[in-house]
Amino acid sequence: VSNDDFVFLTELWKDNKRVREITFGIDIAKYGICMKESEFTILYLARLDYQKGADRLPELVKLLNSKVADFNFHIVGDGPFMPQIRMLEKTYKNVKVFGYVSKETEWEKYSSFLCGAHVFLSPIRYAGTTIIALEALASGTPVIEIESTGTSERIMDGYNGFKVHSTTEMVDQ
Repeated sequence: VSNDDFVFLTELWKDNKRVREITFGIDIAKYGICMKESEFTILYLARLDYQKGADRLPELVKLLNSKVADFNFHIVGDGPFMPQIRMLEKTYKNVKVFGYVSKETEWEKYSSFLCGAHVFLSPIRYAGTTIIALEALASGTPVIEIESTGTSERIMDGYNGFKVHSTTEMVDQ
């Protein structure tokens, strides 16, 4: 819903967890380039569901750990795949799961994930516009995204990230 509808419905229901505001762009003035984490950090920040490709994270983490020596993998989000994602944290010492972080109420924390990461992975299956990918780019973080609707408008291969066709290609970048 729009921001006006979001405000109206959350006041009506007294529950902002039942309603989500969907923005159609970002205000780049809110974002900025900051210092990256000291250790190479890969970020997944999205709902942990099929559409966003959260079920692909176990394969990604396994492939990355077989090819790369030192890195951190930060997973921020919540959703139906949370039990599988929590298992990654137990299996791999370089995986840290932070759960849901609200950009509305926890802006400093939310934006620090975006600008502190060295790369943002988006193993998405389908979407019109991936707002979080736009936010990562506005924060100076390159995006590696499985090609879906809108990817070509966001990603210029080799310039601000990479468009890929599979999780294997994603790891190779």
